[in-house]
Amino acid sequence: MSGTLDSAIERTPLEEIFTPELLEYAHNTMFPWDLDKPLNGPTVGPVIFGACDTTADWDVPSVKNALAGLAKFKIDDIRLENFPDFIRAASEEDGELFAWQRFFGMILILDQGSRILSLATINLSLSDGRSAALSDWEAAGIDKDQAAVRMLVLVAALAHSEDMENQKMHLHAAARLRREYETLSKTHDPYRATLEQDCREIHLQGRMLAEGPPRGKGVHMSDVVHWMMRYYASHVACGDHFGRSPHGNVAVGRDDGEGEAEWLAETGVLRTDEDEQVREKIKQDIEHDIWSPLNL
Repeated sequence: MSGTLDSAIERTPLEEIFTPELLEYAHNTMFPWDLDKPLNGPTVGPVIFGACDTTADWDVPSVKNALAGLAKFKIDDIRLENFPDFIRAASEEDGELFAWQRFFGMILILDQGSRILSLATINLSLSDGRSAALSDWEAAGIDKDQAAVRMLVLVAALAHSEDMENQKMHLHAAARLRREYETLSKTHDPYRATLEQDCREIHLQGRMLAEGPPRGKGVHMSDVVHWMMRYYASHVACGDHFGRSPHGNVAVGRDDGEGEAEWLAETGVLRTDEDEQVREKIKQDIEHDIWSPLNL
């Protein structure tokens, strides 16, 4: 983009957007369970995958203001060195646990609220291994299931990328997580045998999302964790088939390609009139090299 965008937009500093209060709120909205209690599989899956309506929890001024602030940044500006390091900067009074919560709150806002920006933050954890091992979480007194669910949210940010190199990183990170979790939980991932096929099956993602995570009596957290790993692996087929993620078409102002609208419908995404207004508004902003609020 030209200098017009830089000169026309006043950006809020990232450290003022990602306040500790906002990040803890995001973390606690996605992970509302007490850390000192075992997780219940049938309860966890629906919260993370939308069977429980949490729209009102996210539709609050603090979250919307943060997303509006982030929208003013160009992707190239969202770099590791521009982010406050919430893990190392945590005060002794707050403690490391609160720093972890803030970190995952940041990932949630970037990945789910403004997905195209999320990959810039992954190095915060994967590059130096600070959150890449379940054993580290256990050493800090956090249960393996609590840790695995959070780690899968981190893996999800990579799985949602349109860059196939990030998809490879996602599969590598998931493989390590799978090995560790199997050892700590004394379980075996039943989807190991179908992993290669799952990464090629273009319709698997839609089927899994329609069916939802395991639920009912007799479902253990390990069943949910293994299901989540398979679900994120199913994203690879989409990138291979379309060369991008159709989920992001509206957000970046591009038209749906051949077969994408039908594939999105399989995953439960049906475009509304408002979606089309958003798409056209973003197209116009890109064409005129400006940023302006949607105000829809």
